[in-house]
Amino acid sequence: MSDWLSGRLGGTRARFVDHSGLGGDDRIAPIEMVRAVTLLGPKVGLRGLMKPFNLRDEAGGKVKGAQIRVDAKTGTLNFVSTLTGYITAPDGTELTFAIFTGDLARRAQSREAEQAEGSRGWVGRSKLLQSQLITRWATLYG
Repeated sequence: MSDWLSGRLGGTRARFVDHSGLGGDDRIAPIEMVRAVTLLGPKVGLRGLMKPFNLRDEAGGKVKGAQIRVDAKTGTLNFVSTLTGYITAPDGTELTFAIFTGDLARRAQSREAEQAEGSRGWVGRSKLLQSQLITRWATLYG
C-alpha cells in the first residue's frame, strides 16, 4: 500500500504496516493525506464513500442549519484522533483537509489497552477542536 500510494503521488514518506492505516505503526503526514485525497479522491469517488460530519458548537452540541457541508472519515486510537475529508464552504468553494491530533506520550503509555483511561474524554475534546477548525477554515477560505 505504501508503494502504491507513493507511485501515484510521485513520492511519499507514508508507511502502512497493516494496510488499513489504522495501526499505531502506520505513518502519513497530514499534507500527504491532503495530497492523496485531493489528487486521487475524485478519480475513485472518495467523497461519496465518506460520511457527513456534523459540526459542533463550543458546548459540543450539533450545529443546526450549518452553511458548511463536510464529508469526512475519522480515525481513532487511544489519545489519537484524525479527520480527513472535504468541505464545501458557504460560497461553494471546495476544500480538502486533514487534521491529526495526538497526545503521543499518553498514547505510548496506553498502547496495549483496549480503551485507556482518559482517552474517551481526550478524543471528545479533539473532535470539538476539529469541528471548530473546519468552521474557521470554511469561513476564511470559502
